[in-house]
Amino acid sequence: MKIIAHTKYGVFEGKSLKYSETEYKRIGKLLEYLPKLEYFSFETDNGEVYMTKEMIADTLFILEK
Repeated sequence: MKIIAHTKYGVFEGKSLKYSETEYKRIGKLLEYLPKLEYFSFETDNGEVYMTKEMIADTLFILEK
């Protein structure tokens, strides 16, 4: 399972995690809450992606099983 973020700067894929229904639901709730955050970051295979509030608002997030 992983987060995929489609932004105007490109597509960023988070690190793959072993699927767990509990974790999937927890991360899903976090993604629902994102528009209220000032910033968001997640780890990729190449480093960490940091997003401002404006970037979050303009991004399509996908939580892939």
